[in-house]
Amino acid sequence: MCIIVTNSPNVSELMTPLLQSAVPTSVVDFWLGSINPLWSTQQALARITKLESSASDTVTLTLKANRHVQGFLPGQHINITVEVNGVRRVRSYSPAWVNSSAGEFSISVKRVDGGAVSAWLSQPACIGQVVEVSAAFGEMTLDASQPKTTIMLAAGSGITPFLSLLRSQLADYPAPITLLYWTKHEDELCFVDEFNALASTYPHFTVQYFLTQANQPAQRLNEQHLQSLINDADNTQIFACGPQGFVQHAAMLAKQQNITAVIEAFYAPEVIFDSNHQVAITLQRSQKTIMVPVGQSILTALEAEGINPAYGCRRGLCNTCSCTKLSGSTQHLHNQDMNHESPTSLRICINSASSDLTLDL
Repeated sequence: MCIIVTNSPNVSELMTPLLQSAVPTSVVDFWLGSINPLWSTQQALARITKLESSASDTVTLTLKANRHVQGFLPGQHINITVEVNGVRRVRSYSPAWVNSSAGEFSISVKRVDGGAVSAWLSQPACIGQVVEVSAAFGEMTLDASQPKTTIMLAAGSGITPFLSLLRSQLADYPAPITLLYWTKHEDELCFVDEFNALASTYPHFTVQYFLTQANQPAQRLNEQHLQSLINDADNTQIFACGPQGFVQHAAMLAKQQNITAVIEAFYAPEVIFDSNHQVAITLQRSQKTIMVPVGQSILTALEAEGINPAYGCRRGLCNTCSCTKLSGSTQHLHNQDMNHESPTSLRICINSASSDLTLDL
C-alpha cells in the first residue's frame, strides 16, 4: 500500500507556469514563499503544525505537506532538512501517521544529547517552521502478497517504522507478526497503549517490551528471544531498526538461524582507521586526486579535503551519495564485505577505500 500525500491545486500551481516563463525559478520561489511558505515551483516542503510528547525523551511532530511531497510506503524513511543557527542539517525519520486527504503526516523525534536537529525539533518554537522533505527510501516494507512470519526488533527510536507498518497493514497481513521493543527505561517506551490495543484486537500480533538498564540482569537482545518464535526459517523474516550495535547483533542472530534480515541503523557505524595508512582517490570528472586513510568513510574523507558531494541519510539507505566506482577496491563499513568489481555503484557514506580508487565524481 502506497501512502500518497496530495494537495488540491492552489494559487501557486496555477501561477507557476506563467511566472516561470518570465522570471528565474529562484525568484518565483522567493515571491511565492513570501505569500505562503509552502508554495514552491519544485521544492517538496512541509510546515510543522503540532508537537506532542510521546515519551520522556521523544516528541511527535505533525507536518502539513505541499503538493511536491511524494508518496511513501509504510516503514520507509524520508530526509528532513532544517536550518539550525544558519547551518543546513539533514536527518532521517520514518513517518508514522498520514492523513492523505489533508496532506499531513507525522514523525517522532528522540532527543539526543548534543543533537542539534533533535533539540531544535523538540522545542515548541519549531511550530510554524518549514522544512524540506526528500523522496522516500528504505526496504523495511511488508508485502501481503508474499506473507512471511515477521519478527520486528526495535530499539529506542527504531520503533517508528514499525508503528507505521502496524497501523497501516496489520489488519490485512495474513501471517503472524511479533514486535520486540527495547528501551533503557520504562518511561522511554513510546505508543505502548496503541501497541497493546493492536495486540488485543488482532490475534496474529504480539508485542513484548524489554528494558536494558532498569532491570538486573539487563534484558538485551539474545538468541533466546528468537528461538521460540522461529518454526520455519524459510518463511520467516526479521526486521531490525535501532542503534548500530543493536542491528548488527540482530543481523548476526538472523544469519545463525538462516533467516532473511532487513536492518536499518539510525546512526552511522563508529569507524576506527589508521591515518598513517593512506590510498589515493582520483575524482575523474573534477580531475582531482587526494590521499585518504584506509578504513575511513569515503564521504567523510572527501569532506575533510573540502570536497562536498551530495549526501542524505549518511547511513547507506537513501542512495543520495551513490556514485560509480570506476576502479579499485572498497570495504563495506557495516558488514566488512570487500568489493573489487568495477564499474559498480558505490554508496560512499558506508564504504571505505581499501586500495587506490577512481570515482566518477
